[in-house]
Amino acid sequence: MNIEEIIDNLKYMISGQCTDTQYDFQDEINFAIKNLKKEVPIKPIKTSDPRNGDEIMICCECISIIKDGE
Repeated sequence: MNIEEIIDNLKYMISGQCTDTQYDFQDEINFAIKNLKKEVPIKPIKTSDPRNGDEIMICCECISIIKDGE
């Protein structure tokens, strides 16, 4: 089981479709989901450098170059 599957399961547990006692722990489950999402690696964007056409990797979060063609 990966982090995305765990997040999906936790979301189900606090949805209206789940009628068990997990609904009583909605705040705790939302906290867990928020922190698990931080653990999912964000894949960089692969593109070409407009200056010279080399392949570069750009961070999705801060839009800075994290790997150039060197």
